[in-house]
Amino acid sequence: MTDMLGRTLGPYTITERLGRGGMAEVYKAFHTGLAVHRAIKVIHPDLAAAADFRTRFQQEAQAVASLRHRNIVQVNDFGSQDGTFYMVMEFVDGQDLKKVIQTEGAMRSIPRAVDIVIQLADALAYAHERHIVHRDVKPENVMVSRDGTPVLMDFGIARLLTEGTRLTQTGTSMGTPAYMAPEQATGAAVVGPPADVYALSIVLYELLTGQVPFSADTPVAMMIKAINEPLPSPRRLRSDVSEALESVILTGSAKRPQDRYPTAAHLRDDLRALAADGGLVEGQAAAATVASGATRAASVPRSRAALLASAALFVAASAGAVWWYLSEEELPAAEVVRQDTPASETPAAAADSEANEAEIVRAAAAPPATGTMDVADAAATATAPPTARPERVAQLTLPKAAPASATAAPAQLAITTPPSAAVESTPPAPTPAPIREVPAAPDDTR
Repeated sequence: MTDMLGRTLGPYTITERLGRGGMAEVYKAFHTGLAVHRAIKVIHPDLAAAADFRTRFQQEAQAVASLRHRNIVQVNDFGSQDGTFYMVMEFVDGQDLKKVIQTEGAMRSIPRAVDIVIQLADALAYAHERHIVHRDVKPENVMVSRDGTPVLMDFGIARLLTEGTRLTQTGTSMGTPAYMAPEQATGAAVVGPPADVYALSIVLYELLTGQVPFSADTPVAMMIKAINEPLPSPRRLRSDVSEALESVILTGSAKRPQDRYPTAAHLRDDLRALAADGGLVEGQAAAATVASGATRAASVPRSRAALLASAALFVAASAGAVWWYLSEEELPAAEVVRQDTPASETPAAAADSEANEAEIVRAAAAPPATGTMDVADAAATATAPPTARPERVAQLTLPKAAPASATAAPAQLAITTPPSAAVESTPPAPTPAPIREVPAAPDDTR
């Protein structure tokens, strides 16, 4: 192809050559009427020699021009002049993804590499829904704008140049060997969305590892490897790639189309789910799980302390209600029975036919003079001698207190008794001598 610099195609004046490939050359041009820059792809004359090329070129240009997606380059115009066919597209100020890889090597940020592929997969999914297949997805066909947005180029060009012509020249047959799906390499009559899924999975592989999975001295040898050899594990080249992310790559690059994601939408959705769950980088998902588990474990002691506090409040409220009831009845006395005296050591209680009236209560080990009961520490009970029992006995029974936490002070229950029912803090009266049994008098009535 002759140099196009300085030439005019329709209203466009060519000012700079941007790139060159096996199918076409890309130039930067200026639209004099609109005063804007455009990118023009000029098809090689020998590839446009087919009799029906013009018709197919127009059909493909119209189909691609109908696409409206932020990650797909917008086609503005197409035409021919003096046997030169060209397609006019928006000008993306940036550099292609291949140059980014050559400059940076493997991307340090796995999320960044995955985000680029998610956006490209979304663009392909949009095209697949409209029955348009790219057929030549590769880093050279992705422009990265200055703000980092990836834009997919050359929709329809591969199909346009392969259908009907069956080109066999190196680099111009049906795509690029390093990214070509096995069914493309074997010349399948029908190539669908899974071919784009395969190529995009290889792009992701290259972004993460800095290299394509297969390399050889000739394009044919490279295609034979892609058809017959298993894909090398990306984790062997980069250990921080998670197993889940590797699984997505291996699924997208499966040998048979039916074993891959059926469309780019499925690939996109799996990558989005992994990114949302933090499952892209090895170890991140496990760390997040451990952190959330530690947070849940830390909440257990707080919950247990709250439970104990609630139990103590319940005990205090219950005891207060009982005392209010007893004080309203104006009982003459209150009996406190200590638990530290076994029942076997109180003969009077054992002999008492009404022993069931003596209830076990919880009282403080050393209650103060004001009648304060320590609910948490009360443990001892005893029975008073029968002679000390008043006519009406007020028996105060408190429910068992829940065990107090190691840090919380035991709950206190204050009971104010009337003068007639004061609780003595002095030791209990000595146990009286056992009552000896007196023999019955002889019967003199005989």
